[in-house]
Amino acid sequence: MLASPVDWQPIPDRAYHFAATVSDIACVLRLNDFPDENMASLLFGEVQHELDDFPAGWRLPRHRGD
Repeated sequence: MLASPVDWQPIPDRAYHFAATVSDIACVLRLNDFPDENMASLLFGEVQHELDDFPAGWRLPRHRGD
């Protein structure tokens, strides 16, 4: 997952900001309160990862918070 190219799409979810499907597994990505927290939280299926940088192959649209 972290080495795969991923095109993230914005979603209207208050807990997570972006969604994608990788290898038929639903993924969601939340932008956190960096630097007080990890930059982002990734939920890949049922496995959660904390990220401090985005993999090079990931493409995220500009997030313009509410």
